[in-house]
This record gives sequence, C-alpha cells and structure tokens, in this order.
Amino acid sequence: MRAAFPGVDPALVGDDMAYPAMIKVVPNGWVGLVAASLMGALFSTVAAQLSMGANYVTNDIWKRFVRKEASDREMILVARAASAVLMVLGCVLAPLLESAKAGFDLMVQVGAGTGLVFLLRWFWMRINAWTEIVAMAVSFLCAVFFQLVWPHISETPLLFWQKLLFTIAVTSAAWLAATFLTHPENPDTVAKFRALVRADGRDVGKGVLMTFLSSIAIFAFMALVSRLVCR
Repeated sequence: MRAAFPGVDPALVGDDMAYPAMIKVVPNGWVGLVAASLMGALFSTVAAQLSMGANYVTNDIWKRFVRKEASDREMILVARAASAVLMVLGCVLAPLLESAKAGFDLMVQVGAGTGLVFLLRWFWMRINAWTEIVAMAVSFLCAVFFQLVWPHISETPLLFWQKLLFTIAVTSAAWLAATFLTHPENPDTVAKFRALVRADGRDVGKGVLMTFLSSIAIFAFMALVSRLVCR
C-alpha cells in the first residue's frame, strides 16, 4: 500500500486504504468492477441494517406490545415508517462523527454492550425480550454519550478501552435489572426454542468443524481472487 501511495505520510497508510490501493494497481478493465463491488457492499450493508432495524420495530415492539392483532398490511406500513425514521437518524448522526473510525468505534461500543446478552441468551433461558431491548437501547445511548457528548463536557479524554468498560458495566447493570424485573418467557416457548436450536448439544462438533473449514475456504478464495486480479 505504501508503494501505491508514495506521497502519503506512512503513519496514515493503514488497512482502510487497501481498497484505494487495489484500484490503483488492477488493470483498467477491472476498475469499474471494483468500484461497482464497493457500491454494492455499501448499499447491501445499508439495506441489511434498515431491514434489521425495521424488523425489531415491527415484530419485537409493535406486534408484541402495541397491536398484537396487527394485520400484514399494517406491519408493512410500520416497517416502512421505521425504515424512514432510521434513515433520518442516520443522516443526523453521520455529520456528528469526525471520521469513519469514529463510526466504527461507535459500532464496537454498541456491540460490546450487547455482546454478553447475545451470548448468554443461548445458555440462560431467563433472558427475555425486554432484556435484549434494554441492552440495545442502553448500549447505544452509552456509546453516543461517550463518542459525541463526553468530549464537550469534560476536558479529560477517555481511552477507547475505558469507554468500552464503562459501556459494558452500565449496559450489564441495566439488562440484568430488566431481566429480574420482568416476567420470564413462557416455558412452552423456551422448550420450542431449545428444540429448534438443539440446546442439548447435538452436532456441536460437526458445527465447529464446518465453521472452521468454511472460514478457511472463504479466506483462501479471497486470496485466490486477489492473486488473479492483481498479478
């Protein structure tokens, strides 16, 4: 990458410049394909996040707590409205981030706060829908606070690991409180879930082996494409 950008400060040349570097070294016929793949990755990521957010709003909030008898047409309208609101919130939040790294750090903080819940829900059946809702909400608010608000109210900067620890601690306290203050899931629902995900441990070895082999195959294929395109 340094060879592709000889005039750039070496301290600024990192992994995030791999895509621009590849565009400079691939043959002319491949430039359009690489640019199209970048745009495709961007739009697919945005579409996936909007779809996931709308799904949370419609199935986990609207249908569960607001209107349990909502029709399919109503659910579609709610999903469209939720997608529009999420897009507006994204447009408002994006200019507040100083760099792409700030956005990535924000995502990591949100994931750090909710990661423990998403892991434990497979083993601790006391976790319910409110646990996950509270964890996601509090984790997001903590991440936004430390990323956007803290620099303006305090002259003492926090290191990234300190932000992570605070986010994890506050989020964990919040979702644990929500778990014990709300009713557990219906035992029949838990039993169906355990049967669906094979919580008894069947085929664990096969699953681990398939995950390992598929990961190797994906990275090997990426290396092959890179060698064929950039040679």
